[in-house]
Amino acid sequence: MINIGTSIEKICDQEEEILKTLQDLKDLMPDLIQLNEKAKSRLAKLSRKRWEFVLHTHLYAEQNPELLPAYMDINHYQRTLQAIETLNRIQAALLPICNMVKDTLMQVRSEAYQAALLFYRSVKDALLFNIPHAEEACNDLAYHFKRRNRNNQGIPSPE
Repeated sequence: MINIGTSIEKICDQEEEILKTLQDLKDLMPDLIQLNEKAKSRLAKLSRKRWEFVLHTHLYAEQNPELLPAYMDINHYQRTLQAIETLNRIQAALLPICNMVKDTLMQVRSEAYQAALLFYRSVKDALLFNIPHAEEACNDLAYHFKRRNRNNQGIPSPE
């Protein structure tokens, strides 16, 4: 078990500042949207292969404006492509941070669970020696390990 508690303390101490900075970042991009799963499933997907098609199409549209449909705005198309490139760079900068937060959270959760299991084992040992409050704590904590749809004998153990 890696104890990262002391190294994570600075993040905990700076939580308010970090959250404010993230809010400031969000405020810098008021036009960002959040799609639900249904809306995402209805959108046309732009893969790497299709990205080349989009770029190639843009090139032809710029070189041959007479081929553009009357209702298609080439300037809007160009701004859309610039937005894609900008958002890709922003996402590339944010993803490593999001992944590190996710991984750190996984590690910290693991440490908390391991500490809880250590305490639970200690309570079960205390129960064997009739130490006060051990039975109440053991019964209460054992509830979290009850198997559903089975008759469980004795004090449950974590799996």
